[in-house]
Amino acid sequence: MQTDQPDHAQWANLDKTENPSAFVKFLDDSRAALMPFVEGQPELYYAWLKPTDGLQVLDVGSGTGVLLHPLARLLAPTGKVVGIDYSNTMVAAAQARTLGKNLPLEFLQMDAAEMTFSDNSFDRAMSNIVFQHLPNPVRALEEMIRVTKPGGIISLNEQDWETFIVDSSDHLLTRRLLNYFSDFVKNGWIGRQLFGMFVRAGLKDIVVTPQTVRFDLLPFEVFEGCLAAPMQAAAKEGGFHRADIEAWMEEQRDKHAAGTFFATFTTFQAVGVKP
Repeated sequence: MQTDQPDHAQWANLDKTENPSAFVKFLDDSRAALMPFVEGQPELYYAWLKPTDGLQVLDVGSGTGVLLHPLARLLAPTGKVVGIDYSNTMVAAAQARTLGKNLPLEFLQMDAAEMTFSDNSFDRAMSNIVFQHLPNPVRALEEMIRVTKPGGIISLNEQDWETFIVDSSDHLLTRRLLNYFSDFVKNGWIGRQLFGMFVRAGLKDIVVTPQTVRFDLLPFEVFEGCLAAPMQAAAKEGGFHRADIEAWMEEQRDKHAAGTFFATFTTFQAVGVKP
């Protein structure tokens, strides 16, 4: 099992890990297949946002910020995107990638649960694959609502990790391993919980849209990277035999080499309006 991959349990405080740059690389690898679509058709990718010149948009957990470059161009010349991230490593990477591009983008280090923005500062607030790692996702949503103007749109996009499927010859072990992985992620069921969170937060006109993502279309290293730390924990303290896990992963490597590897998960995007 690989040991040099980002640990899901460490995303919330990655600056304190031994290799913060590994998290930057993981984001680059996992988004490589998506970027041509975002850059080529940003109006479609951000259709829910109804992007137009002048909008002030907040992105919570902006990471390297590359997904926001096409959006910033849609909001120019008078609009702006502000990305916040708890990680100084990510903020530095995002800032470095905007140098010389003259984009209406700003990246700030900030806690999603304790934002320093004034009430009603933004027209839109969004977050993408971040809340599953947060210690207090409900509080973070409350903060997103607070800083959004009445009538503004709020969106969260998150995985539900119990929808994770992998084609394997060992059905029982696969079910057990993937359920262990789902529970290993801090908020592994967050995708299915978004609707309830939005209702309880008082948002209106809520729409939840599922999307199945094919893991096999991403670099295989992303799959291995996601599973590395959870599988180590499963072998150490989860009641699994290390040899069984190694054999299971080796089967997936063989499938990848043969072109038959197949794995998917489902994301859920919840979009609501602040009354």
